[in-house]
This record gives sequence, C-alpha cells and structure tokens, in this order.
Amino acid sequence: MLFKPLITGALALIVTMVQTASAVCAPGQMAVGVQMTQYFTGPSGAFYVYSGFLMANNRGIISVNGNTQDDTQYCNGGYSNGASVQCSGDNVVGAVDTQGQHWNCWNTNDSSCDAGGTGLRRHVLACCSRA
Repeated sequence: MLFKPLITGALALIVTMVQTASAVCAPGQMAVGVQMTQYFTGPSGAFYVYSGFLMANNRGIISVNGNTQDDTQYCNGGYSNGASVQCSGDNVVGAVDTQGQHWNCWNTNDSSCDAGGTGLRRHVLACCSRA
C-alpha cells in the first residue's frame, strides 16, 4: 500500500508536465526537428528510420521530408509542398515554409516539447523566426 500514493503522485506530475508544454517555440516561431521511428526486427534487434519536419507552434506538422537511416535527414532536402531547411554542418540555420516565407533558425536544447514514446519520437532541434 505504501507504493500506491507514490506512483499516483508521480503519474500526476508527469501528466501535469505534459499538459503545460503546449508551445514548441516562442509565439510566432516555427520549429525544425527530426522524427525517429523505431522498427523492431526481433527480440533483441531494432533499427531507426529518420525524417525531418517543420512544425507550427501549435505542434501541427507543416512539412516532412523522406525516410532514411541517416540521423541528419532533416538537412537533406526533399520536404513536402516546397518547404526546405538550410544547415551549416548539422546545425539548422534557416528554413522556407510551404508559403515561401523565409525563416532564420537557431539550435535549441529545450526538450520540453519533444513527443513520442515506443516506436515514434519527435525531437525539436531549432526554433525559427521570420526573416
């Protein structure tokens, strides 16, 4: 019986933290990130497939690019609906959205809006403001 209140309190804290993290970047900004999908190949085997994404501040996906096993896929082009991402090395420095609007981007280490769990995970790498 001692563990039940501890577990309930921990679950309530996790739910509260997830609900409060509603914005990706600051108001008016857009996020660029990488999506990782895990495929299980057996009891002790798995591999990841990566794709890049542009995400609105309400967490809606604006554009995605192709799937590959390259974890820097977000820099590799091929975004849907004319969007693109510009990188310097592995750092996102700019983006163009599906409306042709240019954005200046900078890396972020804020993981509060990362989403997903077993099988699928999204990780925000950069926030962008209109150029």
